[in-house]
Amino acid sequence: KDKTSVNADLYIDDSPANIQRFQEEQKNYIIYDNSTNRSCDGPRARNWDEVYDMVMEAMKSKSRT
Repeated sequence: KDKTSVNADLYIDDSPANIQRFQEEQKNYIIYDNSTNRSCDGPRARNWDEVYDMVMEAMKSKSRT
């Protein structure tokens, strides 16, 4: 149930409760857009192509550090 226990580099989720938890724990995340999470702030993808692009960009950024 607690997705942050996975200790991932980047989370992808659509649940407002999980998004809030990622924010509280300062985790990197992508919001998979839907009608229940429109009030949530953060990087947002509307489809899996956008998720892919955002993940690839995050991987590039991580390799630069």
